[in-house]
Amino acid sequence: MALVSVDGGAGVVEAEAASTATRNRKGMLYVAAEETQLCRSYLHVLQDSGVENKQKAGSFWHRVQVHYNCNRPQGCGERPARSLETKWGMIKHDVAKFIENYGAVRAEAESGTSSEEMLQKALELYRSRHPSNQSFTFIHCWLVLKDAPRWKDAREDVRKTPPVKRKNPGASTDLDKGEVEMIDAMREEIRDDVLKKPLPMKRKSEVEMINAIKAQARATADMAAATRMKIAILEEQNVMALFTVPEEQLVSEEAREYFKLRRGEELRKLRARLEVTSMAPVSTEAHETSRNCCARNNITTEF
Repeated sequence: MALVSVDGGAGVVEAEAASTATRNRKGMLYVAAEETQLCRSYLHVLQDSGVENKQKAGSFWHRVQVHYNCNRPQGCGERPARSLETKWGMIKHDVAKFIENYGAVRAEAESGTSSEEMLQKALELYRSRHPSNQSFTFIHCWLVLKDAPRWKDAREDVRKTPPVKRKNPGASTDLDKGEVEMIDAMREEIRDDVLKKPLPMKRKSEVEMINAIKAQARATADMAAATRMKIAILEEQNVMALFTVPEEQLVSEEAREYFKLRRGEELRKLRARLEVTSMAPVSTEAHETSRNCCARNNITTEF
């Protein structure tokens, strides 16, 4: 879980931070810091008055690539333009959906409802409406995009005028002028992508995204298993240390009493665990090993 506020500060609203990793052609996973920088680079190039709407897609994404690679997060490798464009397509789609949910929540919010409460409700609404009941995983991107000058300026203007009402078949939602503009811009880009990309490529991207998510889940599970194993080894080493400290090093009565009680506790836990698993041979061997270890160090184990 990660705590996120509407202003991007430390936490007041709990948002499920599911993995947002996806693969480029070389199979490298995107991390949240890379996704955030991609949004910043996209806005930087988009808001360049000398570039905006005056160049072809290839030239535009080349500029995004240059800006991104010059400002990429520390420890992250460079990204090709095609990879950045594909990743942006995923981000803008999900962020546009979330903006709609956030606008719906705000339209129905009662007086006095905090921004953090509305954000939490928007996250819940997004998940409930998602076909696969998935959480919104680009909250860090939304925090960057929501303050884009175009959108932010429009939000300042709308404070002085009634909210723009967006009407769709079967639904009516009050949205800020800036939110409507942001959603429309993203939908236009999505529509352009659909027209210029053949359907098989779109399906391939979806399959790659699903495979990337599965790979990330497997990697996370492997890391968790390795961590548990490491912890178990350290715990076992700590337990063995109890039986390898020579008696002469225990200078105080309290120290001797502590080690005596701790050794007894560990032996009782070991016997109980082995009894539950019905592994009598192992239990006998483990018990004998403990006795031999204690005998070598002149430690009493009868309690």
